[in-house]
Amino acid sequence: MSESNGLSVTGISTVTVAPDTATVELGVSVLAPSAAEAAAQATEAANSLSAALAANGVDQADIRTSRYSLAAEYEWTDQGRRDLGYRALNSVHARIRDLSSVGAVIDAAVAAAGDAATVNSLDFSVSDRSAALTRARAAAWEDVRARADHLAELSGVTLGRPIEIVEEEGGPMPPTPKMLRMEAASATPVEPGTLEVTTTIRARFRID
Repeated sequence: MSESNGLSVTGISTVTVAPDTATVELGVSVLAPSAAEAAAQATEAANSLSAALAANGVDQADIRTSRYSLAAEYEWTDQGRRDLGYRALNSVHARIRDLSSVGAVIDAAVAAAGDAATVNSLDFSVSDRSAALTRARAAAWEDVRARADHLAELSGVTLGRPIEIVEEEGGPMPPTPKMLRMEAASATPVEPGTLEVTTTIRARFRID
């Protein structure tokens, strides 16, 4: 039979892993009468926030500015446009490698920035997912072979060598982290949950 034909199957495997890294986007938002005031106040609050991150174990190399903006802010009323002042935003991505400290780090940064503080997002990841992907790939290939062998048996043909193999990665898929504010004396609890690393293998086998 020509190798342009054959038996095509798809195998899928998902491996569950525990995250080891958290990335939080937090920053400051300041509204002031003038652009200069807004920029100055935002800079002061952002510097305090960054200092708190460093003081709580976040390496400087793991802190990256993700957004900065300064613009006039206004609202529309029945009387027309009303100028509110100038809004300065300054946000950073902070990578936290000790998951047990995530809540305390967030709390320290928020306390340092005061009322200007914002917490925009929190995500979890695996710093090295190669081992999980290797396990998922092996299991997906076992699934491919089992499906191909079964289909060949059902159809009464002899399964030959694979003539095409394609892998499609589809992970990791993070859960939605749960964050709850507790008493002021306690750190914000954060539950990292687990991540799923998924791979799909599509293969076409020669049949004889």
